[in-house]
Amino acid sequence: GIAFVQFHGAMRCGESRALELANTARWLVPFFVFDTEFFGQDNVAPGGLPRVGPFKADFIKRSVVNLRRNLAARAANLVIRTGVPCEVLREVFEPYLNHGAPLCYITDRAVGKYAEAQQQKCLAVLREMGVEEQNIHILDTYSLLGEDYLRSLGPGINSLSVFHDTVSQALEALEAPLRDPGRVNAWPKPQLELEEPPLLGEDLGVQGLCVPMDFPYPDPRAVNGLKGGEDCGLEKLKDWLAYKGMLEVYVEFRDTFGSKSPADYSSKLSSWIGTGCISPRRVYSDAQNKLSNETQTRGAQRFMRELVRRDFHHYLALHDDGAEDFSDLAPLSDDDAERFDKWRTGMTGFPFLDASMRELRSTGYMSYWSRVVAAKYLVQHLKLDWRYGFCHFQSMLIDFDPIQSWYNFLAVSLASSSPSPTVSRTSDATLVSDSLAQSAEATLDAEDAEGAENAKGVEDAEGAEAPPDLDALFDAQAAPDAEGPWITQSCQTIAFAVDDGGYYVRKWCPELGLLPAPEVHAPDALDPEELRMEYEVEIGVNYPAPLVEIN
Repeated sequence: GIAFVQFHGAMRCGESRALELANTARWLVPFFVFDTEFFGQDNVAPGGLPRVGPFKADFIKRSVVNLRRNLAARAANLVIRTGVPCEVLREVFEPYLNHGAPLCYITDRAVGKYAEAQQQKCLAVLREMGVEEQNIHILDTYSLLGEDYLRSLGPGINSLSVFHDTVSQALEALEAPLRDPGRVNAWPKPQLELEEPPLLGEDLGVQGLCVPMDFPYPDPRAVNGLKGGEDCGLEKLKDWLAYKGMLEVYVEFRDTFGSKSPADYSSKLSSWIGTGCISPRRVYSDAQNKLSNETQTRGAQRFMRELVRRDFHHYLALHDDGAEDFSDLAPLSDDDAERFDKWRTGMTGFPFLDASMRELRSTGYMSYWSRVVAAKYLVQHLKLDWRYGFCHFQSMLIDFDPIQSWYNFLAVSLASSSPSPTVSRTSDATLVSDSLAQSAEATLDAEDAEGAENAKGVEDAEGAEAPPDLDALFDAQAAPDAEGPWITQSCQTIAFAVDDGGYYVRKWCPELGLLPAPEVHAPDALDPEELRMEYEVEIGVNYPAPLVEIN
């Protein structure tokens, strides 16, 4: 028969279950659809922001171009179309309906409520056209362990540590990554016209990459050149694991910016994993191969644990009816809308947060700790619904993942002493709060005392060279559930800890460039005249006054 492969969540040729299955058919027709209901300024998420911003749009487009090139090397032509997926699907199938050969449809299982809804519409069209149920194959390419296995665990696993112990045998039994399928049985003369990838501005409605920041793209200050595509992803994985030996220092330095770019320490692989350019199983397997190296074992274990945490969040989503629920999202008042706008544009007067949000707006990238601080500030200090932050991240982050972002934001909200809506309507009403906030809630009673003491230690140290003990605050050994002590620390404590030298703040807030550390983290604490004369900073003039006071 004829196998139609719609590339969606796994944008790769190597290690492709879809191509492996399609090669059992006589002919292959691969295609990709740029969803016009997903891209563009007119297609907004519930928070009123575009579903996909310019940086991710550019990353996806580069990934499609790379996919087409790699398929061509395997004797196949990728059909690229722009439109509503279910309508395009009908157009792709119609020329072959009377061909006489059985038709087979293969794609990846959708992740996220929007994508799931679109996939259901496509399946309805297939059934309407008479494609037999046994010839429709929806493959799970998102998770490490597989959705069927995660569902089989049932609800009620209430911490990452318990989850890790539960799945440990399955992790040991993981199959090796698939081999490259090589040449495929491509349809010799495609009846469908091959289209070029759409223009971001004209065809997809995704305008200039750096508007309104007016920075060049890619921004020269970006920590990394995040270019979409399987080839770039594999090169990045190989370079980070094999050549730079980053696993040897991963645990010690992944959470710090220091005097060097954080690109030197963390992997930055999430963008390629999130778009399916490389698979989590490939990354896990390559890291596992480092366990035989004694100097890299601890870093490899920590790195692999992050991939297991990704599956843990997927497990939660599979048992949570409230995930991505915006039904009760209230409109922002005029005052709250203004405060939210200052938060997302990096004009809050809190330097570390401003630097983080400006980096996001200029590059589409944001470090792990920047995301934590942004979420905590939005929830704890601005008292805004964290789902607005979720929508902003969806619009701006290259590596945005609806499942991971939802549960990371939810964890911060649950750990707040005055959390915003948690949206946890599940069959097991306590599942989400038990899973994400168990250790956080256990420390809330001590938060005022311990948090104040930690903050006081930072303030008293002033010119001290050593930052707060990162292992004690954030390390997985100190917080085995990875939702423990760090999540209850203050925004300022985290800022001092991960950017003790002020390098990051000065990089993205150049108006504070003359300030030393730790003063650069709290310029409003200095005498205004001293600040103006010595450091050329005027609060409220060339740097915003604090939106809220942070102790």
